[in-house]
Amino acid sequence: MRGKEKEATTILVGVDGSEGSKAALAWAAQQARRTGSRLKVVWVFELPHSYGWPVAWSVGDLMTDTEKALAELIAEVLGHEAGCELEALVLEGHPARLLEDLSKEAALVVVGSRSHGGLHGMLLGSVSSQLAHHCQSNLVIIRPRPKAVRAA
Repeated sequence: MRGKEKEATTILVGVDGSEGSKAALAWAAQQARRTGSRLKVVWVFELPHSYGWPVAWSVGDLMTDTEKALAELIAEVLGHEAGCELEALVLEGHPARLLEDLSKEAALVVVGSRSHGGLHGMLLGSVSSQLAHHCQSNLVIIRPRPKAVRAA
């Protein structure tokens, strides 16, 4: 490109604090460093439904708590220096739908294979499964490393 700097591509990684999302963040950061890409780390939360019970928290409380959890997650996985341009973003809504929408602006989307929920033994969780069908960019789904089994 003459007269313009090459625009960095964006790698979008969806996290939720699970081991799978930690593995996804570590892989995405390594890929961003290798390719000179920006890293956009996104944690999407959904407001729980109260089903007639009073709700004891607000969106602001959950947003603040999730922003703190995201900062701690990034520090745990990447340390204090990511080695690439990093943007951290917390959003409220349906995780799969919002990540699908954000995927339109990313060169690559990275997610873990399963979050905290779901049935043990499933290869894909609901978010990674929906993204596998509807992602608007390239998609990488990272499985966490199996934990070592100790002999009795």
